[in-house]
Amino acid sequence: MAARTRREFARLRRRFGLLTFGLGNAVIGLALLAMALFPAPDDPLGAALFDRYQRASPRPYDPALPVRVVAIDGEALARYGQWPWPRTYLAELLDRLLLLGAASVAFDLVFADPDRASPEFLAAPNPFGPNRSSARQAVEATQNDVIFARRMAQTPTVIPALPLASGILRPLRVKYGMAVSGVDPRPALPGIQALEVPLLILQDSASGIGLTGLGGGAVVRSVPLFQTVGGAIAPALALEALRVALGVRSYNLRSVAATADVVGGGQAGVGDARIGPLTIPLSSDGSLRLRPSGDAPGRVIPAWRILEGEVPDPALRPLVAGQIVFVGATAPGLRYLVTTPLGATVDGVLIHAEIAEQILAGVTLRRPDWAIGAEAAAVLVLGLLGLVVFPRMHPIAGAAVAATLGAVALAVSWIAFTRENVLVSPIYPALALGGVYLTSATLAYLRANAEGRAVRGQFERYVTPEVIREILASPTLELDRGGVQRDLSVLFCDVRGFTTLTEKMEARTLIAYLNRVLGGVSEAVLGRGGTVDKYMGDCVMAFWNAPLEKPDHAALAVASLFDIRRAQDRMNAAFEQEGLPPIALGIGLNTGPCSVGPMGSALRQEYSCVGDPVNVAARLQDLTKVYGVWNLVGLTTVTAAPGWIAGEIDRIQLRGRSKVEGAWSILCADGAREAPVARALAAALGAFHDAREPEARAAALGAIRAADVPGVVAERLATALAQRAPP
Repeated sequence: MAARTRREFARLRRRFGLLTFGLGNAVIGLALLAMALFPAPDDPLGAALFDRYQRASPRPYDPALPVRVVAIDGEALARYGQWPWPRTYLAELLDRLLLLGAASVAFDLVFADPDRASPEFLAAPNPFGPNRSSARQAVEATQNDVIFARRMAQTPTVIPALPLASGILRPLRVKYGMAVSGVDPRPALPGIQALEVPLLILQDSASGIGLTGLGGGAVVRSVPLFQTVGGAIAPALALEALRVALGVRSYNLRSVAATADVVGGGQAGVGDARIGPLTIPLSSDGSLRLRPSGDAPGRVIPAWRILEGEVPDPALRPLVAGQIVFVGATAPGLRYLVTTPLGATVDGVLIHAEIAEQILAGVTLRRPDWAIGAEAAAVLVLGLLGLVVFPRMHPIAGAAVAATLGAVALAVSWIAFTRENVLVSPIYPALALGGVYLTSATLAYLRANAEGRAVRGQFERYVTPEVIREILASPTLELDRGGVQRDLSVLFCDVRGFTTLTEKMEARTLIAYLNRVLGGVSEAVLGRGGTVDKYMGDCVMAFWNAPLEKPDHAALAVASLFDIRRAQDRMNAAFEQEGLPPIALGIGLNTGPCSVGPMGSALRQEYSCVGDPVNVAARLQDLTKVYGVWNLVGLTTVTAAPGWIAGEIDRIQLRGRSKVEGAWSILCADGAREAPVARALAAALGAFHDAREPEARAAALGAIRAADVPGVVAERLATALAQRAPP
């Protein structure tokens, strides 16, 4: 029997050894295939890793670099009026920057339409009459535009053209020369399908015109410096600002047959670009990898300081003289925000300034030709090494070796990034190594189990096998079969007009629609620790404080009201896109002592609650239809949930109850933006219900009618006032 067992073990080792070798090589092959399909460092994992690198070691900001940003911020708008400003303001800003000695001024503001603040713009033909004419056709250039153009002609000024995803590819004046060394790089450059351009009078007066697009993606990691417009190569705004500041007339692009950014080889791409004395290494598609420095207060000058200072202001001259100045909007509502690899959300004009700084500092992230070969070699070496070593090691020791080799690969990548600005990704080598280790460890575990089964198979005829094993987990909560008495917050949520919806939908569509609605409400309830009791057609019943006790159950229930409201808004946005009708939800909520526990028959039970507060919550939900409000709650809930502003909508006698009770509506959280208005409305409602004199009640009713309340509420209160009896 022992010899038989040894033979079985040898057979298993051979089988699992071949399987380990085959699967390990498959892992290595998959890593190499992934490198080809998702080239580093732009693959998701590589991009995330290099973003971490950038956050840990951002480009040092050098205040000596001649780049500044003049920001049209909120303070500037407060001083000089809301945007858009008259072009005469920008002409004055341009004139002052010239007097302060700016080397070039680049506007990150698209001047596509005539100045609407100019007097003659108001004399344009009626845009709504039978002989209507667009503003562009009615007024090609205003007096303000002429003034701005004259100042621009006297200043080294660069204006932007904005690439668009769709629209018209408008003509663009060429202000630069473009020389190409090598093969034609245009096939490798991104092409612009539509372009918004400045007014022709401004194009004629400007010293340069550059593209202001910053590329796509949630995070701006690289920026296109050259793109094609109608078959011609056009530079980015930052490049034009540099060219004009240097007094250079043309660019020189050097193209290459293949670069590390082009997988497969043999495809033309951009190698680098030259602007006078500056050489800029580029990716094959003409883009620059962003190496931001992050927030640098010395880089930004508020526009109002330029406009309010002396002419010229001696205090500002050291900040502006000889500088490449980018003018852009940073005021809330005007700003164009982008996310950088540093994880910060910044104004787009700052990215243009960062690009110019990178080029002047010579700090450019590079992806050399040898990077792909080095990474592929690392995948093969580390993968094959693991394939030889891991099957011979204990899994814990193998994990230590894998972690050490992965750390070495990461350290090499980090050193290359921080010291040489070179992007060499450790992701695929580390994945190959980790994949080989996991394959080896998993197969070793399976082999050990197979050997154990082989041993048991040899001996189980001599022992009694274990047939059944019960595993009982000690419950942390016992549900009393007789039920318990407990204060609960009970919620009913119903879809308004559901019967009408059912008439407009097919059964399959209706069920899917209703499931989405009920699912959205349930997620909001569960997110606040509630218990979904049951679904009754289009109505959801839920409660808080059972089976687990929650002392703040009323506050949680009230918070869920607004979670449900937000879920309704999200669902309606999705329904609108899908051509489905929107939903409106009415919610009733009440707090009080209830009996809760398992209920039902011997065949079927459910965990539910009963009691008078449950009936009141259901009735309040029904009354939301009557009063036109989206939520009604009982006074006990309002009292038990501080931190919320509630208004007493009416005092009513519910069916089956002898006393008059208040029906309240939660308006908003106490600290919400709309809290002052809500607090005033709540006070007006309270004053109406508490007043005994008709004059006082009439005054309160006037305040209520002036607030944002459903008309039916005001009408019911007006009826009560006419009867001179409390409502």
